[in-house]
Amino acid sequence: MASSSLIMSRPCDIAQPVITTPPSDLVLHAGSPGALECAARGIPEPNVTWYRNGMEIQNGTLENVFLVETSLSSFTVQSVLNIEIAASILGGNLTCRASNEHGEAVSESSLTVLTGKGLRI
Repeated sequence: MASSSLIMSRPCDIAQPVITTPPSDLVLHAGSPGALECAARGIPEPNVTWYRNGMEIQNGTLENVFLVETSLSSFTVQSVLNIEIAASILGGNLTCRASNEHGEAVSESSLTVLTGKGLRI
């Protein structure tokens, strides 16, 4: 006798991402280091992507900027955008986007780099 079974996902087995730690606005002096953090939770664990002025940031795309991503716990990921040396060209609008197969969440912040004359870029 053949049998079949249907496995249903429980509601807790799927979850659209939620940003639990949004990035803050950041003001840096030119030449100084800084970091922005973004953490998100979702089931399955979301992918976190950073954008500057609408363009995706990947390791190696911006000089002196690199990304570090870490799993904090089940279904939670933390992404840190590290700036080794702030330069005026890095200033702008930054977006953290967390996504999985069930949706996405977005949080925006800004990076302002002050030049030696105190001008905001």
